Amino acid sequence: MGEDSKKEIISLSIRSLITIALILIGKLYLTEEFSWYANLIVMLAAYFVIGYDILFKAFKSVFIEHEIFNECMLMLLASAGAFALRAYGPEHNEYMEGVLVILLYQIGEMFEDLAEEKSKKAITKAIDLREEKASVEVDGKIIQKPSEKLEIGDIVMIGSGMKVLCDGVVLSGNGETDESSLTGEFNLISKKEGDEVVSGSILKSGSLKVKVSKPYSESTIAKLLDLVETSAEKKSKATRFITKFSKYYTPAVTFLAILVACIPPLFLGINDSSVWSSWIYSSLSFLVVSCPCAIVISVPLAYFSGLGLASKNGILVKGAGYFDKLLELKHVAFDKTGTLTKGEFAIKKIEP
Repeated sequence: MGEDSKKEIISLSIRSLITIALILIGKLYLTEEFSWYANLIVMLAAYFVIGYDILFKAFKSVFIEHEIFNECMLMLLASAGAFALRAYGPEHNEYMEGVLVILLYQIGEMFEDLAEEKSKKAITKAIDLREEKASVEVDGKIIQKPSEKLEIGDIVMIGSGMKVLCDGVVLSGNGETDESSLTGEFNLISKKEGDEVVSGSILKSGSLKVKVSKPYSESTIAKLLDLVETSAEKKSKATRFITKFSKYYTPAVTFLAILVACIPPLFLGINDSSVWSSWIYSSLSFLVVSCPCAIVISVPLAYFSGLGLASKNGILVKGAGYFDKLLELKHVAFDKTGTLTKGEFAIKKIEP
């Protein structure tokens, strides 16, 4: 897990604990009977502790990106509705619900980030060669050298069954390499003097003496690792489920809440303030009830579990967003032997 991810998780964990502590203080000790404004201050403190970044994102999306309907606005509308209900009396104190809306959203976000990080870690572990050592020939002797410290011009000895830990050119020897993990090509590729070999492949037969042509930082496997490690940073916001969901759900909920507040009073008593008050209360309640807390927390958990289960079964997925893409698939074409089949023939039965 990257340092930034660790810091974010630790920060959110601490903020969550502080928020829960403040909620308990407000709910158990600073009750309405004790002091309604003290209760409000504590709950607002809890709200800002857990949700200050959501407020910032919402402000940025509205005033800078000019994007009103997104997941941040959805959470803010629901939480604001919960706080506004208190105007109808102490019995309608929903401060805690307003804070919990943001807390659940943040926890859901954390699980989705953990799912992405878990997937990235599984892929990196499968292809990372930095910890492995190469057999390097120096003055007629063979020494072990970490692959990430290999330099241009080093002579590496590669035996049958060994991983190729560098990009280089064959000086002598011959053999067959398996590059399926890099290219998907299942057939073995013959290598002889003058041919190039790439890091990450496996020498299936023969032996090779290879001259390193690129430092590890510029090798094929290093570039592949870099793609894996930066894919999460480059992914579009549109790949996130809650982003796509809120794009349509937020305006729908907002529009319906306005209708609930405005339409009934037009027919039941346009000049009656009590009617307006009653339906505005219903509108605010609708905003709170419409907050998709179950989706916010369950979808990231589903991604987290799915990526973990896939990894345990040897299936490496680049990110949670690719599970959503599966829903759009109509046909799947497999063009390589080894994807669904092993390409290895065996005697199944002998009949006289």
